[in-house]
Amino acid sequence: MILAIVVVILAIGAIIWWFMTRDQESTDDAYTDGDVVTIAPKVSGYVVAMNIDDNRFVHKGDLMIKIDPRDFQAQVDQANAQLGLAQAQL
Repeated sequence: MILAIVVVILAIGAIIWWFMTRDQESTDDAYTDGDVVTIAPKVSGYVVAMNIDDNRFVHKGDLMIKIDPRDFQAQVDQANAQLGLAQAQL
């Protein structure tokens, strides 16, 4: 009698466990596949705006990130000043 009760309890437990886990996938050799593209700016600076989101498809030429132009403009102004100085010395 006790053995029959234990078997029934185990059977009920097994059925409940099966219903709770029947939609779960399990694997030991899963992997993901994706395309990775490295982007590099032609000038350095701080990012002030990001025009992209995660998993968004972009086309060639789309503006993705806006870099603060002040550092670049300071370098351009410095180069122009050095050019003017070199021309004055010439």
